[in-house]
Amino acid sequence: MLQRLKNNADVIYRKTDANCEICYQEHLCNILEFMKDIYPVLVEQDRKRLDHLFPGLCKEIADDEELVEQLVFSGLLVAQRERILYAFDLSKAPSRSTSDSIADPDNVFGSRDGFVENFKENIALMRTRVKDSRLMIDTVTLGRRSKTIVSVLSIEDIHNSEIKKALLEKLKKIDLDAILSVEDIMAYFQENHLFPSYHYIGNPDSACSRLYNGEFVLIIDRICVAVCLPTTLAYASRHKIDGIHLPLFAFFERLSVLISAFMSIFFCGILCSFSTHQRDSLSLTILSTLKVSQTGVFLPIYLEILLVLFLFELYYIIGFRQSKITVSSTIVLIGGLIIGENLISSGLAGVFLMTGTAICFLLTFLVSSNVTTILSISMCRLFIILSSIFFGLVGVVLASILLAYRLYQQRTLGVPYFYPFLPFDIKGIHKFFMSTSSLKINHRDAALQVKNRHRRKMHEEDH
Repeated sequence: MLQRLKNNADVIYRKTDANCEICYQEHLCNILEFMKDIYPVLVEQDRKRLDHLFPGLCKEIADDEELVEQLVFSGLLVAQRERILYAFDLSKAPSRSTSDSIADPDNVFGSRDGFVENFKENIALMRTRVKDSRLMIDTVTLGRRSKTIVSVLSIEDIHNSEIKKALLEKLKKIDLDAILSVEDIMAYFQENHLFPSYHYIGNPDSACSRLYNGEFVLIIDRICVAVCLPTTLAYASRHKIDGIHLPLFAFFERLSVLISAFMSIFFCGILCSFSTHQRDSLSLTILSTLKVSQTGVFLPIYLEILLVLFLFELYYIIGFRQSKITVSSTIVLIGGLIIGENLISSGLAGVFLMTGTAICFLLTFLVSSNVTTILSISMCRLFIILSSIFFGLVGVVLASILLAYRLYQQRTLGVPYFYPFLPFDIKGIHKFFMSTSSLKINHRDAALQVKNRHRRKMHEEDH
């Protein structure tokens, strides 16, 4: 069994003087600790069972080829004595120290220990915040070659057991060679949904907040973010800094998020429809202002908007494909100063449309920090613009109805994405707009079908 692994250049197979054979991966196993503390005892006690000599550190394992491979390449030392296999947990996998997560916006009042690539450390970060025996951790191994460990975190007396069962069954059906990113797993949940069915989080505080609300948290080995699902529109647009605001300020903040979502999707389409099909609906003042701003521009308004949006999306994609050192100053110089200024002076775009389209594009980033959500909003905006070009304001209305219907249909594990608006929930609406503090938030989202909707014990004043 162990001799088969010695064909790998980085795997050490050795027969020892302690009446046992050992096998380990030289870069992932702490062999110095084994030779210093364990090997001398093995030489003296060369007939006893290893799990009796080192209880807790060593355990007997099954004579299974795939299991032995997984343990060796996970950093464990596998020993064989008298045809019995044992595993010593001496792993020293490379990892970095915890720090601020780049996946979440900064919060001056939050913790600084973001998720890292080490699976065990991420579980420990969650456990330090959930000191409850009812925290359940279900582990699934995915990937025939990568053997990636995926843990599903839930709280026994909060989370819906039927949704949990469906989630685990769907995870076990994933059949891939390797799991290298979040998308490799979430593609099985996304299906043909318009908006993302999941939300990735790099901070354990935010992950625990989602866990207490009733969402499931997935910790994936070698990935420095946690995945929360099923998610809803209300939680997809929240940031961890929202909890420190006053209720009145929170109302205007949430209102600004809704207005930003509407403007980022519909503003360019409405502008196209009024400038191409419904010009007679505009007042003379607006028409004259628009005419003056378009002086010297030879392209139609809808082509101007498409051109400017294409350039903005192009800069955004370049920012993803290049490193920060390479692209930061170059984008500002070429994109902002040279292309932007010469685009107006050459007559390809007007000042009014350039400014309006830029504001529309920037409002997208106020809605959510999730990259997938931002890209989904961009696709919706393009769909609205194309509808307005061909059918005018009627196209905008029909496209809006179609988008609303698709959002209403989007469900992940039976949970509607458009909650609390569809299906309508007055408590969810109040929580979305007004409640930010733990004193005000006493009910979990009804859409998640949790066992216990109350966050604290019910008193007379809560009834």
